[in-house]
Amino acid sequence: MDLSDNTISFKTDLYEIIKSSSIADIRNLYSLITRIRGFANTIKQLYPYINENQIDYNNTRINKIADVNVKNKMSKLSFNKDDIIAILNDNDLKLTNREKLIFSLFTLFPTRRAIDYNRMLISIEKPKNEKKLKLEKRNNYYHNGMFYFNITKNKDIQEYSIIPELKEIIEKEKKSRQIGSDNHLLLNEENKPYTSSKLSLKIMKVYKKIYGISISAVEIRRIYSTYLKNQVSLGEMTEKQHREKASMMNH
Repeated sequence: MDLSDNTISFKTDLYEIIKSSSIADIRNLYSLITRIRGFANTIKQLYPYINENQIDYNNTRINKIADVNVKNKMSKLSFNKDDIIAILNDNDLKLTNREKLIFSLFTLFPTRRAIDYNRMLISIEKPKNEKKLKLEKRNNYYHNGMFYFNITKNKDIQEYSIIPELKEIIEKEKKSRQIGSDNHLLLNEENKPYTSSKLSLKIMKVYKKIYGISISAVEIRRIYSTYLKNQVSLGEMTEKQHREKASMMNH
């Protein structure tokens, strides 16, 4: 659709515009006229179309059939605590402390983005509140069985206790690295943050070692989200518990 075409009037030829234009063009048009005075009636007429299109899009995403590869990953990856502990105690896998830590961060705590842990410091004392700091000046912290997330997409400060099994793994990692002072990175390469690509590769290698198939941090997060929805559908989890888990994921 050429918005410069004066032969079409937005207000009088709206049906023709919708019929002859792509969905993306209609969205752009709607976004444009909502910022201009005098189009209140046109906005009201367009809104049901925009809303219905969004509903269709959401339904398509929800009902999208996973391909064979994704189904295979979903069938292998378990978020059942007993299954996870069994893997951690499996001597045949020969997991290092670091590999156990990476695996546990994404399975023994509601799955967050990998970057949340790549920017996490181990604090000997309870970290100070960083709410007044700009986002780029903040850090995430681990301290004595607690996660402190100061860098979040909605800029909220989040504090969560972790389960004893995850705490034990982190404390073992600290001990193996002889950490006794502040500001050591929880995940690091010579006490420097992993690059995003190196951390992604590290995560995929750990899951390949455990399950025989590479699973990325993004895929783990999506599979976990699906797992939560299924738990609610099966009556194993309440809607309130689902919302709490989603919050801990920083969704």
